[in-house]
Amino acid sequence: MRNISDKDFEEIYYKHKQTLYNIAYSYFKNVSDSDDTVQDVFMKYLNSNNDFKSDDDLKYWLIRVCINACINEIKSTYKKKVMLDNDISLNNDSIKNEDDEIFSYVYNLPLQYKDVIILYYYESYSVDEISKILKISKSNVKKRLERGRNILKTKISEDKYEWIWWQN
Repeated sequence: MRNISDKDFEEIYYKHKQTLYNIAYSYFKNVSDSDDTVQDVFMKYLNSNNDFKSDDDLKYWLIRVCINACINEIKSTYKKKVMLDNDISLNNDSIKNEDDEIFSYVYNLPLQYKDVIILYYYESYSVDEISKILKISKSNVKKRLERGRNILKTKISEDKYEWIWWQN
């Protein structure tokens, strides 16, 4: 168990909780699972013995643990059954950038593209940082960004065309 003061933990918690929540929400599209995942990530942090050389190392570790926790939760058979039985809709009230209409499109991207788009555009990480966080090459990050942007452009233009068609 990590020996850390309440004040130090609160500082770390409030500094990173929104980033972790946004990542978790991108997977679950609901508040309760996202909150649970963020709580689990911080519990793992408190129970870990890792020594972090810098705040960036801690940030990367928290993000990686959050992504892994989300993937593991989605893979569980119980979660698959619940997600198929319940129609989970995007709750724009809980989204960080609720005025951004593109945000809803991003959350519907395949996971591999969603991660890099969110980290790059919404969390302002560089390609190098995303490469370290996701443990993939820089060229892979760039390719996923490119493919994610192309999917977004296609989907948005299809929806805009469909909307215009229905209006006429």
